[in-house]
Amino acid sequence: MGVSSFSVRSEVDEPKVKEPSSWTQKMTKLSLPRSRLAAASAGNKVVFAGGILDNMKSTKLVDIYNTESSQWSTAGLVEARSEIGVGSFLNARYAIFAGGVNDNSKESDAIDIYDGVKDEWLSFKLRYPRINPRVLDLGDSIAIYGGIKLTPPYISDKIEYIIQDENKFIIDGEETIEMDRLSFGVGISNPVKKMAVVVGGYQNNSPEDKHSDFQPSNYTVFLKETVAQTISVSLSNGEPLPAPRWRINGAFAFGNYVFGGGESYDADNNVQLEKTINVLGEVRRGEYKWIDVKAELSVPRASAYAGALENYILFCGGSSLDTIDIFDTRSLKIVEENKLKMKEPREDAGYTTNNGCLMIIGGGTLKNNVLTDSVEIIDACG
Repeated sequence: MGVSSFSVRSEVDEPKVKEPSSWTQKMTKLSLPRSRLAAASAGNKVVFAGGILDNMKSTKLVDIYNTESSQWSTAGLVEARSEIGVGSFLNARYAIFAGGVNDNSKESDAIDIYDGVKDEWLSFKLRYPRINPRVLDLGDSIAIYGGIKLTPPYISDKIEYIIQDENKFIIDGEETIEMDRLSFGVGISNPVKKMAVVVGGYQNNSPEDKHSDFQPSNYTVFLKETVAQTISVSLSNGEPLPAPRWRINGAFAFGNYVFGGGESYDADNNVQLEKTINVLGEVRRGEYKWIDVKAELSVPRASAYAGALENYILFCGGSSLDTIDIFDTRSLKIVEENKLKMKEPREDAGYTTNNGCLMIIGGGTLKNNVLTDSVEIIDACG
């Protein structure tokens, strides 16, 4: 990989997150109802991109919410698509939207990047089209990791590394994921330590067959960036997730990677919802282990919307529930004094955090299969 031109990351003040009992909620709206959209932060803006409309067509539509002024603006992706891989980069200056499903029901190779400082867009193409790849911020590079394919093995084994070169972004390397670590899991970045981890999800035990054999995965894969005269990234297998499951979600806070909920199989091979919380912590420098925690989500559920607000990790909704759990990464316990509920329980929403203070969840599909334009905002600092 080539030399990066990134500036050194500057120190920022810690956000003034209040006790959870003082957190507030409010609602706003997207310009159009839609589902399977992506959301990411870029500076003081939250960007909702793409998705599926009521007519089941993909859209290019982008709604941009300014968290300081509470005003909305709109833009457009280079290609209409849904199920987009999404992340933020460089102190959340940039919002990254990679791949997806286009209107021809094909994997997309489009990548759109929004600069929250300059209010500008740029776009280019991935080498390997895929659906919902994991977008991982490694500090000085972005990893477009895995994703879904519509042909065997159905899980993409490709990683593309992206760096900033002058005023543009370029693909500066690629890698193939080995089968002993290939899954469609949840990815969490830790750009300060120039690393990320991909955990759980599902793996295909019949990768060469036309008919897939998806099974819950316990893979733990670390990506670690090193910077000398060039940038390089190493992959390594970590200690497996204690119990395989898919549709988990999580976030990073206070030195811990926290994962909650999901689905697994019971003794009779029936799918069951989980309320398990697993914490991956650094026990020695550079060595990560699963920490024994007693805490659980208040109710079993899958695909909760997860995000970190300073030392707290929120698990919002999931399985069309209105439940919001707050996990304190310092005590490794669920916060008991918590009055928060989802105003509109939903599936397939776009969600992100902003400036360490806001958890924002927008769009999605309600229980009655109606698409919504509502956006829920949890404010931990105001």
